[in-house]
Amino acid sequence: MQRSRLSRDFSGRVEIGYQRRGDAFRRCVWFVSLLASAAATAWLVWNARWGSPEIYHAGALSTPHQMFSGRCEVCHEPFEGPLERLAAFASDAPHGRARNVKCQQCHSGAGHFFNSTSGETWSQRATAAHLIEESQSCGSCHREHAGAEDLQKIASQSCVNCHQNLIAWSTDHAELSSVSVQNSGNTAITDFDSHPEFAVHQLLADDRFEATISRSHPARELLENFLRPGDAKPRWQDRSRFRFSHNTHLNLPESSLPKALQGQWQHDCSSCHEPDEQRQYYLPVNYERHCSSCHPLVFDPSLVSAENNTIRSIAPTDGDSVQPAVVPHQSPQQVRAFLLSVYLQQLARPPLEANSDNRLPRPGRPVPGTDPQAGLDSPAPIDPATASAAALQTAHAEQFVKSAQFTPAAADEPQGYFQSLQWLRKSGGCGYCHETADAQSISSIQNITVEDLRKPPTWTITPPRIPDRWLVHSVFSHDAHRMTGCRECHQLPAPGSARDNLKQGPGSSVGDVLLPGIGTCRRCHTSQLQGNTAGTGAGTQCVECHIYHQRQFEQSSPRTVDQILNSSDEKPAE
Repeated sequence: MQRSRLSRDFSGRVEIGYQRRGDAFRRCVWFVSLLASAAATAWLVWNARWGSPEIYHAGALSTPHQMFSGRCEVCHEPFEGPLERLAAFASDAPHGRARNVKCQQCHSGAGHFFNSTSGETWSQRATAAHLIEESQSCGSCHREHAGAEDLQKIASQSCVNCHQNLIAWSTDHAELSSVSVQNSGNTAITDFDSHPEFAVHQLLADDRFEATISRSHPARELLENFLRPGDAKPRWQDRSRFRFSHNTHLNLPESSLPKALQGQWQHDCSSCHEPDEQRQYYLPVNYERHCSSCHPLVFDPSLVSAENNTIRSIAPTDGDSVQPAVVPHQSPQQVRAFLLSVYLQQLARPPLEANSDNRLPRPGRPVPGTDPQAGLDSPAPIDPATASAAALQTAHAEQFVKSAQFTPAAADEPQGYFQSLQWLRKSGGCGYCHETADAQSISSIQNITVEDLRKPPTWTITPPRIPDRWLVHSVFSHDAHRMTGCRECHQLPAPGSARDNLKQGPGSSVGDVLLPGIGTCRRCHTSQLQGNTAGTGAGTQCVECHIYHQRQFEQSSPRTVDQILNSSDEKPAE
């Protein structure tokens, strides 16, 4: 039978309550929507409590940048709000990153330090490296929005990203083609355990490293390959042109010390090495403070120092409490001028009374506020005979003070005072510690005149060139290591060692470098202490010893307080 096409017939076949009948698909859609909403809500709650809230809150600023809190546009340009950050959350693009130019408005970083082999200065090399740019942003190392965390505490991974394969990095960056990566370029540095030996010790250990360490490396400014007097053959050693033995000075017998120091001398490094104000490094050794007590620069055994800064002739009644007269620790020309003034004053002045103790005023500048001629008659003109005698005595005194050992030079000393000082007889003048060169002989001084002495001396002193700092690429604090003794790191003989053992081994020559190697550092600074299966060592982060920026090459760009607070690009008025 043919089906009816009338509307009333259609309505009779439609189920009026079909929407109330259960449907599995609709129930599934409703359940999934409810579950997704609950999961999203739970994720937001969890992320706000335990997760990372960067999507809607960037995190607290570091202490130095607290003044910009709530003013994101100061550093982020263009600034992206929460919706923009949420939309770009899955993107790898550097959205919202503070550009380097914003950082450099206040901080003019000087770039990384590089050893160059192409003749450029290292400041030029650091600028040409182009590491401070968008591809190597400031924020990639200095992680802001982490609260009060110090921005200078850089994660080692920031350094490892390049230093784990410096050769490949140099190949990929044409501007680094002339940069010498020395021996570490062939080593994948991933942590402190894989760090190569210090360049100083590489040169000391094996000549084969000489070709791999660039000519501009600071290690070559500290060391030199030459033949030092007393050595059997040339070797890499401390460049200092100086005569000194740590071993001898740390094991001095009491008889070799001045009477005033006997029983008080500390046979350790603190006798000569003094820390700076920060107790980070040690100050350079100073002759007046650390050497003059045992090594005075005596110039005439018949003259002694008296009170009131005067010089007088030695008297038979003088005991061993008097001190010999000395010259200042200055250049040969200044020493000669001092000696000439001493003998001209001595010979030009009239004979003194017996109770005057034969005192001579010490040459030099008068005390401010006093009259150097007060109570004295005007000096009489110097006659030629007096001038000639003063010149001859000056020449002999100059020969004495520059000698390498006092004993032969003082053999004819009249009073016997000098010969009685055993500690002083073993010492010497300039040549005792310094390398000197002299073109003048003893016979040539017999006819010397005052005019000759006013000319520059023919004898010279080789500059000692003692380094003020070792390992200049690193930072170090002796104060942080004060709980350990010096001998724990520096190779030195034990106190009381036999005298024969002091003439060989580390510390017997000034050319011996007592700087600890990297193996000494790793005894404490390691991820796993030796012999300890549970404990870890001290810090091994790169910034424990290294810095990235060379701040001495910063270009100062002072700004006003308003320009800093408002992030203005205008240059301050001159």
